[in-house]
Amino acid sequence: MKKIISLIVLTCSFLLMNTTSLMAASTLQASTNGRFIVKADGAPFYPQSDWGTELLWKLNLTDATSYLTARKAQGFNMITAYAVDSGGDNPDYTSVNINGDAPFELTVGGDYDGRWNILAPVEAYWTAVDAIIDAADAQGLYINLLPLPAKNLLLGSYRVMPRGDDANAYAYGNWIGQRYAGKTNIIWSLGGGAPQNDWFDISSQINAMAKGIADGVNGVTNNLSGATDYSTTLMTYDTERWTHSSSYWFNNEGWLDFNSLHEVPGREGKPEYNQVTEITGDYALTPVKPTWLLGSVVEGNHDFTDWQSRFQVYQTVFAGGFGSSYGNRNVGSFDTGWDTNMNSAGALDMKFITDLMTTSASNYQFLTRVPDQSLIVGDTGSISGSGYYQDYSDIIQATRTEDGKYAMIYCANGRDITVNMSKLANGTVSANWYNPRTGDWTVATNNLPSGLGTANVTFNTPGETSDYGNDWVLVLDLVAGPAPIDPLVNITNQDAFVTYDITEYTIGGTNNENVVGTMIWSNQLTVAGGSFSAAPSWTIANIGLNVGANVIKVVGENSLGAKANDSVTITRGVPGTGNPVLDITTADTTVPYNTIKYAIGFTINTNVVGMAQWVNTASGLNGNVDVYAGIIEDIALNIGTNLITVIGTNVFGQESTDSVTIFRTPSLATPFIDITTGNTNVNFGTAQLDVIGTNVNIVGTMNWENQFTGASGSISATNNWVIPNVVLNVGANVITVTGTNVYGDIANARATITRYHESKVTLKVSDNGRFIVKTDGTPFFPQNDWATKIVWKLTSSDAASYISQRAAQGFNMITMYSVDVTNTDGSATYDMVNANGYAPFVNVSDKWDPMQPVSEYWTHVGNLIDTAAANGMYVNLMPLPARFVGYNEAYRIFAQGDVSNCYNYGFWIGSLFADKTNLIWSIGGGLRPDYYYDYLPQYNAMAKGIADGVNGASNNYEGVTDYSSTLMTYDAERWTHSSSYWFQNEGWLDFNSLHEVPGREGKPEYNQVTEITEDYAKTPVKPTWLLGAVSEYQKDYFLEWQSRFQVYQTIFAGGFGCSYGNRNVENFTEGWNTNMNSAGALQMQYVTALLTSVSNNMFLTRIPDQSIIEGDTGEISGTGWYQSDSDIIQATRTEYADHAMIYCANGRDITVKMHKLASGTMSAYWYSPRSGDYTLISEDIDSGLAYPNITFDPPGSEGEEGNDWVLVLNLEQIPEPTLLIGGFLLGLAFLRRK
Repeated sequence: MKKIISLIVLTCSFLLMNTTSLMAASTLQASTNGRFIVKADGAPFYPQSDWGTELLWKLNLTDATSYLTARKAQGFNMITAYAVDSGGDNPDYTSVNINGDAPFELTVGGDYDGRWNILAPVEAYWTAVDAIIDAADAQGLYINLLPLPAKNLLLGSYRVMPRGDDANAYAYGNWIGQRYAGKTNIIWSLGGGAPQNDWFDISSQINAMAKGIADGVNGVTNNLSGATDYSTTLMTYDTERWTHSSSYWFNNEGWLDFNSLHEVPGREGKPEYNQVTEITGDYALTPVKPTWLLGSVVEGNHDFTDWQSRFQVYQTVFAGGFGSSYGNRNVGSFDTGWDTNMNSAGALDMKFITDLMTTSASNYQFLTRVPDQSLIVGDTGSISGSGYYQDYSDIIQATRTEDGKYAMIYCANGRDITVNMSKLANGTVSANWYNPRTGDWTVATNNLPSGLGTANVTFNTPGETSDYGNDWVLVLDLVAGPAPIDPLVNITNQDAFVTYDITEYTIGGTNNENVVGTMIWSNQLTVAGGSFSAAPSWTIANIGLNVGANVIKVVGENSLGAKANDSVTITRGVPGTGNPVLDITTADTTVPYNTIKYAIGFTINTNVVGMAQWVNTASGLNGNVDVYAGIIEDIALNIGTNLITVIGTNVFGQESTDSVTIFRTPSLATPFIDITTGNTNVNFGTAQLDVIGTNVNIVGTMNWENQFTGASGSISATNNWVIPNVVLNVGANVITVTGTNVYGDIANARATITRYHESKVTLKVSDNGRFIVKTDGTPFFPQNDWATKIVWKLTSSDAASYISQRAAQGFNMITMYSVDVTNTDGSATYDMVNANGYAPFVNVSDKWDPMQPVSEYWTHVGNLIDTAAANGMYVNLMPLPARFVGYNEAYRIFAQGDVSNCYNYGFWIGSLFADKTNLIWSIGGGLRPDYYYDYLPQYNAMAKGIADGVNGASNNYEGVTDYSSTLMTYDAERWTHSSSYWFQNEGWLDFNSLHEVPGREGKPEYNQVTEITEDYAKTPVKPTWLLGAVSEYQKDYFLEWQSRFQVYQTIFAGGFGCSYGNRNVENFTEGWNTNMNSAGALQMQYVTALLTSVSNNMFLTRIPDQSIIEGDTGEISGTGWYQSDSDIIQATRTEYADHAMIYCANGRDITVKMHKLASGTMSAYWYSPRSGDYTLISEDIDSGLAYPNITFDPPGSEGEEGNDWVLVLNLEQIPEPTLLIGGFLLGLAFLRRK
């Protein structure tokens, strides 16, 4: 069994192996006997492929999905397709796919001017390819992908790279391998329509491309000359007709997992080019690899019918092929009318061979099948006809299991079959005819004797002899004697890397009950081995390991001699790969004052290599010494404590550290002072602190001063001293202590005590972790508006107008980018300025330097925050949009992995706005934090810097940070995940944010309600909400209804607040102010009114609860990426179920389980999300355990778009009208009914 799970024992093993497997391996592999394709668990897989050659070029996603769905229904489980169109014999590099996109940019200049530049892919094209591959996966279909057709793109005068250009072939393979590393339904067919040496030997380029693909799948780059792991891919080579199988060129290559033949049934005058002959030749090769007929003449081409399609498949499979491949000329090219050919006879017939090979035979029979023409007595026939495409066959082809208990014999044209029964196992055989055209069975005869000494038997096929299309399969099945039982051996260890220290290893495993007798094990590297008795569970201890890959194989067999095996690879590292151990042999000691230098000794184990580093922390002096020296001489000593640390490393840089303390005694005349309090940070509440320390040879009094406050004083000189109650100002308090010895010589010491700023935060997370509350504990319901580009696009006066209008409409929060670049073509231009004429940072070498902010720009940002505060609004600020941290090279203003400057920037902007009381921080902004690289450490560093900046804790990058003075989240992007996916356990993340569209066709996991629900179930418990979604007017079909149902559905599913956006307003495009009173914006106030209409306790105990709804709760639907229709019913209630709200998106009936609500008499109202009006339903509804379900029929038409309602149920309460006066919402009060 090929291991597909990598076990990483040490982080350093990545470096040793030079590979980091990023994605899951292929779910298919070659069987242990090298004859078939099996699944990862060893179960047989019979590929039934269809040639969808131009699927990825000519069909849009809708048509492609229709094609895939139809082929899946017909029994196909694989599609063979070109990644790019080869363009025939004369490629047109200006051509585009059905969507109008080319796969690559065009080369400009040079020998390849005007041809595709395969190292400059066009993202839109490949995104469409991704979608179709995903659509195939959703149907359970594999894609046999030809990454770059060889016939026209690697050979001839139209090739896209120089002959012998291994580097570009590897680079392209590496790119496409990385792109599809996460796809588990891809098989790779290199080549495509040409032999590797047609006009020129391109085998080196093919090998380089295969290596690049495997490295790309494994996450390895720049490895053309290194070793490559091919275990995570399944690859073959597709040649062309009238040549040879792929084995002719590549059978010994490590990347080639199975052979493929592209051959017509026969060719006049060229008997060597014959499907059956080639398959038979492959079957006899070593190393043993599976083989099949991948390509041949297809139905509809040169008058080839369903019969020719069938006899090609059955003859080659029975001759040793592992699967079957079909093609229809009209379908594969996807020309006009292709869909009318989908139900051709040949296509429908392919299902019957799959049924025969998979459902009619056991796994054992499938995996032990061998070709055997010795079963047939007499002429076995041939393929014949005239011309290149010979269209007649009278071949008889036989296959059987290894034990001779099951056999199948195909006859192409209905002639008699004479079977040598002595070649079968001893017993009694049943004989049946299988019809390849219908899949029907017909009994031929039963109780035929078989085995040694039995006579030949002639079977007369049904129908007419020599009749075109009258093909049959004779199936012989031994019905007497023991049935074959598959043995199974499974090593439970995973592949592992161990260090050089490990010389022996223990493995264990299990067998099924059919493994009997003695089992054999061997280590192929050490050539050692042994045996042990078969048992259901077993262990082999103390297996000796050599340096390198120790492949340990275990073999067992059943009572019939059928073998099974499994192997595991234990890689033992070279010397230096183990844990390093360095030990200082010199003991801690005290030396006299006149000892100014000292030597220390040390020992190491074999894993410590290179140079050891040492440092004396008292003086800062440091150096290197050869690890084999064993001694460090002449280390200069300071007076007092000298802590000397020595560090040794292994080959991976893993450290071993030891220290020794050498105390140099001060002279009687040398004064020494030490402040043992040290440099430290304290919170704002610590206004005074005792400063403590020690001294040597200090007499009289010691003077101290706080340079920050100007305070000073003196204390008596004692060996251990305390300065009590030193007053601290906010900021860095530098404390200096000075004293003298009897001779008047001065000594001093200094320590910095940083007192944090007073926390300005006015919001926090509620005690139950579900909501945002004010610092006094009262609820806060955010009603947020996206003002993304306000800093960049608006002047101060226009911004003030916008803010005051939104405040008047009930909004209490805006979300804005601190920085933006408005280029619409995706480029980054760093000479642009905002509406006030300022850039945020100084432009250095055509890129902003975030360490050089422009003060005028940031003064404007601060003024906008203050303007919002004056209008009673919070600002959800994105300190630096994610594109500037974790996007492409054109946008990034930090280097990948530059956590230091990310921290520094965070500290600067946190300090800049430390006094703002209305600020919430959204790290990121429109991008996932692992966009093609792990940027998480940089975002964590920025968050830490912001909190330290707000606190005034300078130089605290390595220290502990207090996050209580900030409120922070992370904003990702649509079609990824909530912030919880990456940052749930980070201390800086106070609440989760989701940036998701209502749904995505074919991607059910990207769904607003689903993501909110998953966040709600996570620990530690944190509030969550839908921060960003599709905005009103973002698409023509996204209007106020879509804005409403996004908000209500996510809040009732567990969200803590409401977030809205209008595409014309948030981008502040021309005429934005005319959109300020859009319906969606005005209707958000009614969300706030409804949610804040209850008591504080009811607000803070609200929970989602779909269990109170009877029946279907609906879904989000529609076509395309932005799904715009919803019939969801979403419910929320208080903890004690005395108040409930149920949102219905489109006016359909709501059936409520009244027994799920609190006992008593309830009032029921319809609440209109469009107007905020209440309509009384009843004030006398019984609820509690004894009461039945009640169905409520909302006003208006059921199923009508925009006819959304909230059903409000309240225990003995009635609503009071909501008023909007002077732009401020008056709370909706419920009064207890007496």
